Amino acid sequence: RQPPEDKGFMESELVVREIQSIMKEHSDLIRLGATYGKFDKRGKLLFIQQWKNLMERYEIHLKRIELSDDFQAQLTIKQIEVNLENMGMNRSTMMDYMRSTLQKMEDDAERSPW
Repeated sequence: RQPPEDKGFMESELVVREIQSIMKEHSDLIRLGATYGKFDKRGKLLFIQQWKNLMERYEIHLKRIELSDDFQAQLTIKQIEVNLENMGMNRSTMMDYMRSTLQKMEDDAERSPW
């Protein structure tokens, strides 16, 4: 009988579950956002809050990956950084852009009479 194989950080159940959860929620919010214009004020504010919560979870998840000394984790961070650089951004500017966009959406929703 062989001992269980030691999983790397990126293959751990917790990490896999969290990234799957983040990806599912992201996809769900993208789909839901297609009807954003039909939401009332309360619906818009709830939608925005869900995005804010998701972005916070994503930031925490990325920080955990970044702090890991696991090779695959470091490779993942590097890949994310390269992808963002190809779009003229880094992680900080991406998160700032998302926060700014959500704040503008929230301000707009707050001004909405309904």
